[in-house]
Amino acid sequence: MNLNGKNGMSTTISIPTPLDETSATVAQQLGLSLNDFVAAALTAYLAKDEHRSVTEQLNQVYQTQTGAVDPVLLTLQRLSLPEERWE
Repeated sequence: MNLNGKNGMSTTISIPTPLDETSATVAQQLGLSLNDFVAAALTAYLAKDEHRSVTEQLNQVYQTQTGAVDPVLLTLQRLSLPEERWE
């Protein structure tokens, strides 16, 4: 598969024949060139991967935090709420 980008570089990749055939079929069904389809698929994959990276970074932060609420803050929050009766 040769990917000649409109505003980019030319790249040749080797993929399994069934994947190439399916990609060409889906690209045609969507009215896209194979180049545009592959570029869109890679863009979507990389965006998803970027979100996964952010999630992993947040997970690392949360692993080091206890998650406990400061008792003074908790008391102030309780005092700021009006009393309600549940019936």
